[in-house]
Amino acid sequence: MKRGLIIGIIFVNFILVSGVVIAYNDQVSLQYSTGEFVIDYYLNLTFLDFGSASVLVNGEGRSLDSTYENSPYTISRVGGLDLILKNIDSRTYIGGNQDAIIWVGVEFNISEGETRNLVIDGETYEIVINFIDSDKVQFRVNGENSEKKSEQENPPYIISSSLQGIDFIVKDILYQKFVGGDRQTTVVFGKDINFSLIDPCFSDCNILDEKICDGNGFKICGEYDEDVCRDWSLVTNCDSGETCKNGICVDNNVPVTCVDECDIDDKECSNSTNYKICSSYDEDSCLEWSNPILCPMGPIGRMCSGDGECAGFPDPDPDPTPEPTRECEPIGLREDENYCSPNYEWVIQKLERNSCENDFECKGNDCSDGTCGEMSVAAEDDKGWIIWLIVGGIVLIIFLVIFLVIRR
Repeated sequence: MKRGLIIGIIFVNFILVSGVVIAYNDQVSLQYSTGEFVIDYYLNLTFLDFGSASVLVNGEGRSLDSTYENSPYTISRVGGLDLILKNIDSRTYIGGNQDAIIWVGVEFNISEGETRNLVIDGETYEIVINFIDSDKVQFRVNGENSEKKSEQENPPYIISSSLQGIDFIVKDILYQKFVGGDRQTTVVFGKDINFSLIDPCFSDCNILDEKICDGNGFKICGEYDEDVCRDWSLVTNCDSGETCKNGICVDNNVPVTCVDECDIDDKECSNSTNYKICSSYDEDSCLEWSNPILCPMGPIGRMCSGDGECAGFPDPDPDPTPEPTRECEPIGLREDENYCSPNYEWVIQKLERNSCENDFECKGNDCSDGTCGEMSVAAEDDKGWIIWLIVGGIVLIIFLVIFLVIRR
């Protein structure tokens, strides 16, 4: 068991289907899902005094300054999580409490019409956008509407009113007015987590009952003492004539017709932060998977996804869908008996008695009670100058002919 100044442990599990999951007991589990990624996070509180605390998220460490429950807050991004140290109760005498309250949040995008499912300590919350425009957004959580909130592009942030125990911060609103335009928001949903010093420890392993070889023996991941952390057992040595293979003792003297477990050099994830490679790791000719290999630390954590590839955490704020190509602008522009529609496309103007919503849709530039009216005099006058020009030309020719005849 590795011991140190660990004050509390949060086991953070991110699964990128259509939701975010936060659950906690002795270990706190957070999960966010899009259906493609599975990420395991371990959040350790490694130091605590009267004014600050230090955390470690998958090897990335950072110090947090206490806000003492004052709003607005400054968020610390550590390992892909948004953290706020809200309160500290650190008593230095023997038997004194070592407690901290940290707001732990997950940032994600949600578009109009989408649903996110959030599970906290066994309770499920359904999150949808109830209202969105260019200035404000309103969420509905299990049928309860929040207040309409504006975006907060820069810190410090104000945590918006709690919805059934869940808090949120609106960071950005994207609202495109044209039909089919993107309407989404970047939001952080989270809640307060209480840390207490019970038995400071680090887990040596994560998967219960996992077996790995150690020398010519194996050890098993489990809980072998009174703390809540997991440890490797003592090594169980294989008998004489046996060899440890993938955590199991195999008799060397029994001929075995081996079968390939995989294809050479293939990779796959053994869990959300480890991968394994297919090759031959023993004396037979068959291929087998290696022991789990920990993915290297990325900018914001470890993650194994797809075909055993290590990658960083998916971008919580991807580039918005580009606007479609516009044939015309601004909306309502008229040219050659066409008008520029709200989709920024040229559309032929409508004749009288056709349905309409705007004046510019009608040839007569008059939309009344949802119907195009008769062609206005102004509209007819648009072509009047041509007629007058023709008439004037004819009259001029007639006078010219008369003048020539008189001179003869």
